[in-house]
Amino acid sequence: MEKYDVIIVGAGIAGCGLAYNLGRRGYKKKILVIDEKEIAANRAHRIKTVFKKIIKEYNLPYYHKYKTLVFASYEDQFKIECEPYSVDYEDACHHLLKNSQAEFKIEKAIDLNSDSLITNKNKYRFNLLVDCSGRAFFVRKKFNLPTSNRFWLAKLMIAENNNNIKTDCMYWLTDVKGYFEEFCPYKDHIAIGDYQYTNKIDFNLIKPAQKLLRHKFLKKLKIIKQSRGIIPNSPHFPLFFKKKFLFLGDSFGNSPTSSAYGSDAILETSKMLSYCIVNNCLHKYEKMWKTRYLESYIRYLALKYDLHHNSAIIKKIKNYPEKHSLMKFFMEYPEMTLKYLKDPGYVIKVPKEFLKKHKSPFIQKVFRLYYYLLLHTRAYLESLRRF
Repeated sequence: MEKYDVIIVGAGIAGCGLAYNLGRRGYKKKILVIDEKEIAANRAHRIKTVFKKIIKEYNLPYYHKYKTLVFASYEDQFKIECEPYSVDYEDACHHLLKNSQAEFKIEKAIDLNSDSLITNKNKYRFNLLVDCSGRAFFVRKKFNLPTSNRFWLAKLMIAENNNNIKTDCMYWLTDVKGYFEEFCPYKDHIAIGDYQYTNKIDFNLIKPAQKLLRHKFLKKLKIIKQSRGIIPNSPHFPLFFKKKFLFLGDSFGNSPTSSAYGSDAILETSKMLSYCIVNNCLHKYEKMWKTRYLESYIRYLALKYDLHHNSAIIKKIKNYPEKHSLMKFFMEYPEMTLKYLKDPGYVIKVPKEFLKKHKSPFIQKVFRLYYYLLLHTRAYLESLRRF
């Protein structure tokens, strides 16, 4: 039975990013990455959005560079100069794994015990196993650990760019309850995404806005290709379990809760984990992640829980806000928006003058405080299951 120091289950951005960061830190021990299909096989969308910091740090090949990101409703637009990049997900994963010291095998993880992994082809022993299996939740399901109960569901389309739409802006339609539209024009085609935030994996729940960006730009929509994606979107703990098993990426809900993009946060988390593995301080991994991201994640989750958990109550309350009014905030405080885009762990502290101008009813403040405290308590209690 062959033995590896680290086995990584899953060859997406999390698994390949960890292999890359371990190699970058000079980790010379044996690393195995397995995936049941191929590298980047579970990608929901061929094109992913990242920002300049990630492109530069990882020397990632990119598909297209934009000048601006446009937050929009059908009526209004607000531009932020932040140089978003479109990255081919498969190319990025291949690049990261190729520049690591890890071995890769196409095998399906089937079962495991305290120090061995059984696949459809072999049995391996390991010192550490890192679950990067995404929404498959391989290790979590084996040990009956909590899994994500909130998701971004995505219907993704590639359409012809017959209208010669300019390719210098990427568009995100927001300010619609639980819905998010991505509109990315390229020279010969357009990538379009319908995203819905929900607590069920049911694609019938995706409810696009009545007025969409694609309706504004395109007279006729000729679809070339369609696909679907599921992105776990509520972090669950522990991140280090039974002194052998660790979690990275969507396997614990590492995608930022404000939107569906997650590569930046996942690669940053892979750096934390690689540091802990190389320096033999795995007990610090969860603390490092929480210090960096937990407050930001919980604040945005509390907002979403308010609007989605309380839907029946909201209908009975007069003048209860049914959306976040993000466009208003983005337009008044672009510097904070830019900081968050470049750093998903950045906690936006809403200025008092904005709160006075856009007052929330008292009952909504109560709901949001309740969910904020509930989520913090849940994170603490789940962490107690570490060993």
